[in-house]
Amino acid sequence: MTASLTPSGIIGDMGVALARFRCGQMGLIFREKPTHDYGIDAEIEIIEDGIATGRLIAAQIKCGDSFFSELKDDKIIFRFSSRHYDYWTSHSIPVIVMLVDHRAEQCFWGAIAKSTVISAGDNFKVEIPKSQKLELKSKSNIVDLAMPMLSSADFEVLGERDQSHGDIRRLEYKICLNSTERPWTRATIKQLILQQTAKARTSRYFRNELVEKKFSDKAPELVWVFVYQSETHIDKGAFLARALWTDANIKGSIHPSLSHGEEIAEGVRVEWNDRADQIIKAIEPPR
Repeated sequence: MTASLTPSGIIGDMGVALARFRCGQMGLIFREKPTHDYGIDAEIEIIEDGIATGRLIAAQIKCGDSFFSELKDDKIIFRFSSRHYDYWTSHSIPVIVMLVDHRAEQCFWGAIAKSTVISAGDNFKVEIPKSQKLELKSKSNIVDLAMPMLSSADFEVLGERDQSHGDIRRLEYKICLNSTERPWTRATIKQLILQQTAKARTSRYFRNELVEKKFSDKAPELVWVFVYQSETHIDKGAFLARALWTDANIKGSIHPSLSHGEEIAEGVRVEWNDRADQIIKAIEPPR
């Protein structure tokens, strides 16, 4: 079969596979979206000292000759609609586009943000230098795009509970926001949830020796994170947001779920208080 007759679906699969391989070479976790999200094909998670950080980047992957048909001054021109512009630039995590040349087995990348996008009549474009390849020497630039780690001064973890029972290891965290350090938004609260979840997945906390003996060789499989405006709200059980991470490998077990929550990363769903936006506005730091 000649390259020109290769079905577009196979070319798309080649693009995802090569992007995954390049991210692996860079020591980044690559997670393909299990369903076709609008304009997002994968999430990339930053690893530091061998530990997942919860810092994410969303990726749109395009593969095929047509995406390399427009060049200008050794730059690849990637055009997209205003609908995609609105979606990508308002996304809760930073977005990059990966252009995959399946013939040369090369990946090029560019950030999609209001600072990098150029208005082009009825659509928008980004100009990606051909020198900007998805490879080890560009790792630091990609890592810098990810939402920064939140400082421990921004919040306080008021409780870590081991709720393991049956065959499932479960952990729960209650977090109180510090309203004096930073302005909070849904995006930063999502980042806090992802950051805490990533840390929890490496936790060696057990509520007693009996539980430790049973689960000593097992990583957490369920992680609850509850975010509160203040300690008073914890006492009232009035969470601002609650999130649940579920290990995809759990089989044959009954476990809780947030089926109506918002998926913010693979296995992580968040449910917001109905008054979340009003609460967030009320906890803006003093000027």
